[in-house]
Amino acid sequence: EMFSVFDRPINIRDAETCMDKSRAKGILSALVKSGLIKLNAKHGTYYFTRPLLATAIYNRMPENNKSAWHDKIAKLEKAGSLAELYHTGHGGNANEAKKALQKLISR
Repeated sequence: EMFSVFDRPINIRDAETCMDKSRAKGILSALVKSGLIKLNAKHGTYYFTRPLLATAIYNRMPENNKSAWHDKIAKLEKAGSLAELYHTGHGGNANEAKKALQKLISR
């Protein structure tokens, strides 16, 4: 689920922050071996081999799971960035979304 919520390729730090740190590398390796994701070794990022798969997973998730993942991911994104605003806006905390929007506007 977590992987489908990101709107960009993820790196190991993203995965370790969003899931059990001790299992993140193993989970990513298993997903690569299964062919669901690929590793871009040059950039150290992982991405879905088929973007439609990410969309399908995301669309089948319960809304409370989506909100929880967006809240976690918003904390990873650069403060004041459009990515932070996107994930905060899709999360479960309206006050945090307002703060993120204000940061973006005030730049």
